[in-house]
Amino acid sequence: MIPRFSSLNELQQHGFERIVVAMGVFDGVHIGHQQILHTLLDAAREFDAVPVVVSFSPHPREIITDWQPKLICSEYVRENLLEYYGAKAVVMIPFTPELAQLSPLEFIQNKICVQGIWARAVVVGEHWQFGHDASGNVAGLTQIGERFNFQVRSVPEVVFEGEMVSSSRIRHAITDGEFQLAEAMLNRPLLIHGNVTTGFGIATVELDTPTANVVPDTAVIPENGVYAAWVPYQGKLYNTAVAIGVAPTFEHEVPEPRVEAHLIDDEDARFDLADQSLMLFLMGKIRDEIAFEAPEELKIQIVDDIVEINEMLAEVRQTPRFDFVQAFSKQIEA
Repeated sequence: MIPRFSSLNELQQHGFERIVVAMGVFDGVHIGHQQILHTLLDAAREFDAVPVVVSFSPHPREIITDWQPKLICSEYVRENLLEYYGAKAVVMIPFTPELAQLSPLEFIQNKICVQGIWARAVVVGEHWQFGHDASGNVAGLTQIGERFNFQVRSVPEVVFEGEMVSSSRIRHAITDGEFQLAEAMLNRPLLIHGNVTTGFGIATVELDTPTANVVPDTAVIPENGVYAAWVPYQGKLYNTAVAIGVAPTFEHEVPEPRVEAHLIDDEDARFDLADQSLMLFLMGKIRDEIAFEAPEELKIQIVDDIVEINEMLAEVRQTPRFDFVQAFSKQIEA
């Protein structure tokens, strides 16, 4: 797991002194963020420095506007993605009302240009704003960089299908069922990560299809339906049926959609997953959620779903999408 710190001051204790920095929230680590990270790695090679990402927790909007954005990635997933794209450390600065009051100069002086650490370059998106009332921009950052002897590299926004790629656009695509659009802007499959908790036991008892009830650690999940997925567990990738929804065939009160995963392709699929954390790689939607008149009808449908899921995943194995699944699975299980 990539080293995580709460301030740049901690870097020196772990042997990081000569660094280059990318700053941003990086929710989703989408293709725009990936361009920033590519530029960060180029700068790291040029200056023989360690590539470090500086981000914030919670999301600055929660403090500045009292609005809680639904995040695409939890901090755990975000940090793993940042590592996947080349960062060697993440500094997650606590975003507080006091931090929000710092001027752009004060922020850089107090949080970036700290004693014992030499930031050789700072990489940001071309519309990056920072400091009190978002008064800092790339031009102002460049002036500050001249004072503190670091270069500033701004990265143009990425446009996809005529519109700028942004975390908010991706959130809408995910919740509106535009699965392929969201995946294209992320440049990877959709990920759901969470802990397994005890469910109603319906799938095991009535459907003979044991599922893990995964509580997502992020707020944005796709629309209700059945999805083909892979789940890495104990060094193996399992073909998985993922059901998102409220289980309308049964009469349980479900206040919000649940995520249930059935590992389908191995005789060990009934092992106890309680209290485990799982990463779900969603590869495609099979069907909408349907209310069946009786559990037996749903049981028959699940057999058909599994056939279709296995066929879809067999096809995906022949594409670059599977390369990401393999590589990222190995990283998170290392």
